[in-house]
Amino acid sequence: MLHQLQAVRQHWPQPQPQPQPQPQQQQRYSMQVGESSTGAAYPSSFGASSPSSSFYASHYGAYSPRFTAPLPSPVAAKLSASAQHYDPVAPPHPSVAQPSSSASSSAGHCQPTPSAPPPLGSAFAAWDLNAGLNAYPHPGTAAASSLLRQHDKNGSIGPYAAALQSALAANGVGYQPWISMLAPAARRLPTLEEVRARLLRGLMEPRHVMTSPEIARHVVRLLQEGGEEVRLSVLATVKRAVHSVMGSSEGHAVFLALLRACEVRLGELHGIVQAVRNGTGFLAHVAKYDHGVTCLKRLIMAVAPYPQLCGPLMVWLLGEHVMDHCKGAELLRYCFITVPYQNCSIIIQFAIFNVYEVLKSAPGSRSLAECFDNARDGELHVLEQIVLRYTSAIARGRYSNYFLQRVLERGSEALRAGVVERVAADVVNLAADQYGSYVVEACFLRPGSPGPLHRVLAAFLDLGGDELAEVVRGRYSNYVVHKLLATGKDRSPKQALALARRIERLPAAMLSEMYSQQVMQVVKKLFPRMPRC
Repeated sequence: MLHQLQAVRQHWPQPQPQPQPQPQQQQRYSMQVGESSTGAAYPSSFGASSPSSSFYASHYGAYSPRFTAPLPSPVAAKLSASAQHYDPVAPPHPSVAQPSSSASSSAGHCQPTPSAPPPLGSAFAAWDLNAGLNAYPHPGTAAASSLLRQHDKNGSIGPYAAALQSALAANGVGYQPWISMLAPAARRLPTLEEVRARLLRGLMEPRHVMTSPEIARHVVRLLQEGGEEVRLSVLATVKRAVHSVMGSSEGHAVFLALLRACEVRLGELHGIVQAVRNGTGFLAHVAKYDHGVTCLKRLIMAVAPYPQLCGPLMVWLLGEHVMDHCKGAELLRYCFITVPYQNCSIIIQFAIFNVYEVLKSAPGSRSLAECFDNARDGELHVLEQIVLRYTSAIARGRYSNYFLQRVLERGSEALRAGVVERVAADVVNLAADQYGSYVVEACFLRPGSPGPLHRVLAAFLDLGGDELAEVVRGRYSNYVVHKLLATGKDRSPKQALALARRIERLPAAMLSEMYSQQVMQVVKKLFPRMPRC
């Protein structure tokens, strides 16, 4: 309101009385900007001149508090001798550029444009919205008058102070809905004892622990205190929506605290596992977030000492397609570390039975690699036989080649030698394949025994001229050739030099092709011919 009064002051300063014109004159007068006028002499831009369309109504509209306020004493207008026309206009939109309102003494046409009221947010920027209206005096009281005088130190409000006070006194209550809409509703936080009493009365809504951080913190603290009635009430509440609680940012803390409170109570743990197994789609919708994975890992750890709970939980994971999940390999690794092997070997047996389907996806290939790393005894032997029997097919797979590279990295010496032997027997086809070429490189790039490197170099040296030319000019196989030469120069120099000389003797037309030139650059750099003396 003070901002609005300041805006009025710019155009209507304190008037000074001047001689009145003769009533019989019928000319139209022009008023200098910044002058005041009575309601009768001010031609309203909203309608005919009347008490209801006076200055106070026309300037702010019919819904302004000034509409019903008593008018101040009439003040004579100061007329300009050279003025000939006067057109008051309504305030423009704040976004429209306003011309200067100062008028010279020779102005022939004057349009005083009152400034638009400031935005609501700026007008009430100084209000303490949380404190409400009690911090400010009620309009029309002595305190309100004192506050108004403090802001009117230079007399800018002038003769309109009385009208303003009466308008505020009559309509002050009407301002309360404005500010109450701006003031945020105070939210009362529940106390620890209130949460305790609610749990003791009966079941709590699961959404409360999932959406309210305050309630979730109180529930965690109550579980840490160890009250049996509270624990059973929280257990019943969580079991009603266990998947949602495990996947929420606030509820997962309650679930973890509940597991710690129930980890030595087999019956209560059985109830939690049963509630988790009853739902479907947990891995698809909940475990993709870190909260869900953390809760599931903690549940696996809690049931690890109880074989009667581990089996059903492992079966449920397989039913949720854990091997096809983006975090399936991470969960399986945790199962193999935490749960005894006899209780989680069912996962490896399932992978063996569905090996072809598992290898068709990137998560499945990573999951099968985890199964291979942790397999023992009979399960390990079966996996090794599958690898040796289908080496070429697995190497050419878009995702299964990753699994075969893992076997070459972590398999036994005998298994790696068998895989390298089968790769060397089909080196031309595998080196020319987009994915098989990575497996050929994995055979000799892995550190360790030089046996695999010698075997691959021997396979390339045994190729015929046409086969060697095909490998050198191939889109993918040329990378295999120059990486083989670079690796063999240090670890098997004689074989690498022999292969380089064979490549140099290939037809010149073939060596001038794009991919062949890359191989020749490596040959000339690593195995240059010495000039004859």
